[in-house]
Amino acid sequence: MNDPTTVTAAMPQLPAAPDSHGSATKPRRKDALLDGANRGADQPRNALDVRVAVPLHLKAVLTYAEAAALGIAPERTLRRLVATGRVRKSVIHMGRSVRFVKDSLIAELLEGEG
Repeated sequence: MNDPTTVTAAMPQLPAAPDSHGSATKPRRKDALLDGANRGADQPRNALDVRVAVPLHLKAVLTYAEAAALGIAPERTLRRLVATGRVRKSVIHMGRSVRFVKDSLIAELLEGEG
């Protein structure tokens, strides 16, 4: 019995027709919006959408991961303190996400130690 992989490999390969969908690349919406201007990744689409990378130690509001990266408290400990209600004043609930006011969080954690 013939192996189907060898049969297809032995068949001559024909080039795709110029009007075939297989040979042409699909039009990209981004190219149509740019009107032919080649804009790189370093140029933002909207000038107002540019987010400046602010160092963590200068941020006033932090996430769990950012607070842990600064060494304020481990992320797991912060989650436990928020869940038990030991940290309240510094917590900002934004939907399902939680953020902390950095100065208030540090003061609240130091207050709880004493």
